Amino acid sequence: MTFGPEASREIDNAIKVLRGTIEIAITDFSNTISAHGALDMSQLEAIQNMSAVH
Repeated sequence: MTFGPEASREIDNAIKVLRGTIEIAITDFSNTISAHGALDMSQLEAIQNMSAVH
């Protein structure tokens, strides 16, 4: 199956938008965690242990 140049361009643009949205979401999430100092290593390990048990 082949797409014309127009479709290829639209697909490329959609992928770029998605990638940008995902990067922003990850950055926001990281910043929120950092701001609260929410997760240190011991808490991360505790969470991993809890999820391993269930």
